Amino acid sequence: MIEFKALQCKGMNAIYPFVFFIAVFFMTGCENDELVGLEVQPDDTQVGLFSTDTTSLILSTVRDDSVPTNIFTTALLGSYVDPVFGYTESAVFTNFRLEQLDPSFTENPNLVLDSAVLSFQITDAYYDRSNPNLANQSFKVYELTEPIDENTTYYSNSPIPSGLDLIGEANAIPIKVQDSDSVEVLGQLEPRQIRIRLDSNRMSQLLLSGETAFNNNDALEDAFKGIVVVPDNPSQVINEGAILRLGMVSNFSKITFFFATDIDTIETFDLLINQESDFYSVFDHDYAGSQVEMALNDTSASKENVYVQNLQGTAVKIELPFLEEWAEKGNILINQALLELPLDQTQTGDYDQNERLLVLIDSAGTNIFPVDFDEGSSHFDGEFNATNNNYEINITRHIQQTILDYQAGINSNYDLLLVGSRSGSIPQRTILKGLNPTTGEKLKLKITYTNL
Repeated sequence: MIEFKALQCKGMNAIYPFVFFIAVFFMTGCENDELVGLEVQPDDTQVGLFSTDTTSLILSTVRDDSVPTNIFTTALLGSYVDPVFGYTESAVFTNFRLEQLDPSFTENPNLVLDSAVLSFQITDAYYDRSNPNLANQSFKVYELTEPIDENTTYYSNSPIPSGLDLIGEANAIPIKVQDSDSVEVLGQLEPRQIRIRLDSNRMSQLLLSGETAFNNNDALEDAFKGIVVVPDNPSQVINEGAILRLGMVSNFSKITFFFATDIDTIETFDLLINQESDFYSVFDHDYAGSQVEMALNDTSASKENVYVQNLQGTAVKIELPFLEEWAEKGNILINQALLELPLDQTQTGDYDQNERLLVLIDSAGTNIFPVDFDEGSSHFDGEFNATNNNYEINITRHIQQTILDYQAGINSNYDLLLVGSRSGSIPQRTILKGLNPTTGEKLKLKITYTNL
């Protein structure tokens, strides 16, 4: 299942003298079984340099694993319908901290709540760039009955509890996606944000709690454990909607109480989301009727395309079933093993593709980086190349070590998993060419090697 061909290397002595010197240095300083992806060429007295890109691969689109989401300073909220990937939504959990401890207004028994408004600053938006006139979105706000534990890692598939009290609802909110968008609050322009009015009865009860709620942050968490905000857009159609990136630690992400005192003036008090707050996002995908659903259910779809989607969406499993044949070739040096991943630009929908793709090793159910990742981004790469419309990922050392392991009687040829970088915080997706696309280059592993 592997075809080999020699590289055309006329005048190799003239072209590669420096590289030959490096190779001689390494080969005289190490035993052959210690060579792990040196990415050099041998002395010109050795057998020449060979290359192949026909090593058999098995590709499949699979569901991606959950990712921790309470490790970021941003959160994601909203929903959209992708023409290729289907429906995606993100909800946000958060708690709050006091603007000041034991505020003086708590001693006043005659407070009257005017309103309480939840706001989130929007720092970015993910949507179909060809469709800037986005439909409005609706959201529901529920009060949590259990606190968010600061010592717990919350993942993207964490459940949304049932039976929570609805304390806020906003229908048809215009979605601000441009940096220049702003909102007017009390006559002042503020950065783009979502604003949701909360239930007056519940917020008035909280406001009048006095020291029971406002003496310190522990008291606040006992009285008001936090909220979850959920998108509610069942009628969205293809190319509608957006995922909004929220600046959570912001002066504009908070709950603001507007209330009157006994001297008939309006005052404000904020419950903040700050560095001491706990918040996270949870994601949900519905691939029903989409191209991705077909790919998930039928591995033959990988002949045309494979799909990577952030936010615990999809990944690409790469199997190397005939890598053991390389071990049977004897003592070889892998000069380079490069995954070449061409982007498919014929698909509909102008959504941002992944800035960078990563390869993980699915080792006994635990995803780990290959040793090449430790060499730094300039070696491992994986960044999108706009000139070539592709990604390239260097797994030289991983392939070399797997071959050496085979020769030592160890099978370390685990499946590889192709995923998006920053999957828990940046909504992006990538459609790659498969193993036998109708047009253009296919996804392949290009190996350059030397018989020692």
